[in-house]
Amino acid sequence: MKKIILYLSIAFMAACNVNEKQDPQTIKDNLNASMLEYLYKDKNYDTAHVRYNIEKVYYFEDKTRFKCEFKVHMKLSNGFDSTGSMGAYITKDYKNVERIY
Repeated sequence: MKKIILYLSIAFMAACNVNEKQDPQTIKDNLNASMLEYLYKDKNYDTAHVRYNIEKVYYFEDKTRFKCEFKVHMKLSNGFDSTGSMGAYITKDYKNVERIY
């Protein structure tokens, strides 16, 4: 009887420990916010000269991080603008960003 109660309690605890999946739009918003924060907190950054706007994000969810590709629009104060791709690894807590390219 004790073994049955033990097995049932383990099964119950395992069933209650389900990971809640986030909404894909919420994940994209959090990834965008993390990347923008990383771009704006770069060394020697001057907000008067460069502005960034993330247009799209594509991501793949790994066990410990997201592998992301961002389509970023950059605008300089002299009127020059450019759109390009940036790749990064972002941790699941959205705090650490590691640029790939």
